[in-house]
Amino acid sequence: MTGPDYLWDRSGPPDPDVARLEAALAPLRHRAPLQLPDTARPRRPRRTAWIGGGAVLAAAAALALWWMLRPPAAPACAAATDGFRFEAVAGAPRCDGATVARGWLPVGAALETGAGDAVRVDVADIGKVVLGGGSRLALVASSPREHRLALTRGQLHARVTAPPRLFVVETPAATAVDLGCEYELTVGGDGGGLLRVASGLVELEAPGRLVVVPSGAQARLRAGRGPGTPVALASVARLGPAVDRFDAGDQAALAEILASAGPVDTVTLWNLLLAVDGDARGRVFDRLSELSPPPEWVLRDAVLAGDAQALREWRQALEGEWLYGDLPTKTPAPP
Repeated sequence: MTGPDYLWDRSGPPDPDVARLEAALAPLRHRAPLQLPDTARPRRPRRTAWIGGGAVLAAAAALALWWMLRPPAAPACAAATDGFRFEAVAGAPRCDGATVARGWLPVGAALETGAGDAVRVDVADIGKVVLGGGSRLALVASSPREHRLALTRGQLHARVTAPPRLFVVETPAATAVDLGCEYELTVGGDGGGLLRVASGLVELEAPGRLVVVPSGAQARLRAGRGPGTPVALASVARLGPAVDRFDAGDQAALAEILASAGPVDTVTLWNLLLAVDGDARGRVFDRLSELSPPPEWVLRDAVLAGDAQALREWRQALEGEWLYGDLPTKTPAPP
């Protein structure tokens, strides 16, 4: 009989019957390999890795080929169907970085002109702008409440028939707010420039500064200092130098302005009421009253106190002279 040691660890003599049974089953015995494979880190088939890398390279090549052969995208100004319609009058202007003879200027895009170029721009249905050479004009916003452009350099001629404050042009020095008029605006490389009004009224706005420029008058745009004091075109040679000195900070120039002012210079004096105070405002009030007396309800004390209502009512009384008087208009007609 086979002992437990043989059945457990094959020690000791086997039982004859067990020995015969083992001999009969020997052909079916399991034969383990000499070394088991490492199942903890299975190997990836080399063929699969090669196929994956080839697919990545093929996709990259296809993408590069598409990028080289794709049709060029149309510039926004040529593809747009809204904004402001424009057309070249002379030369080859650029819009959205591409040369475009005509198209639509969408919000956010800009027109640029070289020397000798000119572009006519339709401002919605309220008027036109002619952009001169060496200019850059962007459309900032367009809605039923406001059409806003930005002239960063160059020259434009605007002719607009619209309710007040619907048409606005930004410049680096001041913002021109149209009150229904025609004007010419230039901006130099330093951000300064000049506004000349042919008809109607324009307000020039900057932080802490507001001037009113009527037909037949001009105002300088001063880089970093806002708009200057308006001067009648007929008085530029006579009064302009003193006004420029005053705007530059020379308070002594005020006496020269008051002494030289004539009937066409009420626009300069009214705007000076907003620029001075105290005794200086009293002197301006007295000289302006001599040239064009205020309405009887506009009192001196109210004006000297800076009362907005009194100043506005005197301005409204003066606007009849500014708009329909004899102030000459020298703004050239647009091309």
